[in-house]
Amino acid sequence: MGGQPLKKHQLNEFCNQYVQMYSVILDAVPQLGARMLPIDYRDIVYGQAAGKLAQFGPGPIDANKTWSRTHVDPASAVNNPWETRLHGKLPVTDSLERYREILIPVIEQYILGVCGPVAERLGVL
Repeated sequence: MGGQPLKKHQLNEFCNQYVQMYSVILDAVPQLGARMLPIDYRDIVYGQAAGKLAQFGPGPIDANKTWSRTHVDPASAVNNPWETRLHGKLPVTDSLERYREILIPVIEQYILGVCGPVAERLGVL
C-alpha cells in the first residue's frame, strides 16, 4: 500500500463498507437473476472475463480500449493506504495476492472474519 500505516478505524471502515456494498448486490440477486454477472478480478487478469462477458451479451469488449484512459488521479495513491500505483491501470498479475506483502496474519484473519461470509457468497473465497 502507499501512504501511511493502516489505522484500526480505517480497517473497520473498510470492512463495514465492503460488507454493506456487496450485501446490497447479493440481496438484489433474486430480482436481477440472469441480468447480473459477477466477474472475479482474477478472471480479468487472466483474460477469462471477456468470454464470460461475451456470453452475457454486451458484445465484443476490447480490453485495450477499456483501459486506454483512466479517470484515476495517480497522485491520490500517495497518502491513501488503499490505493497503489496499479490503481486505475490495466489489471495485471502483480496485483493478485498483493495484500499478503502488507497484511500481518492477525489483520488478515480479522478482515476474513468480518468480510469472509460476504466474500464466500460472492464466490471469491
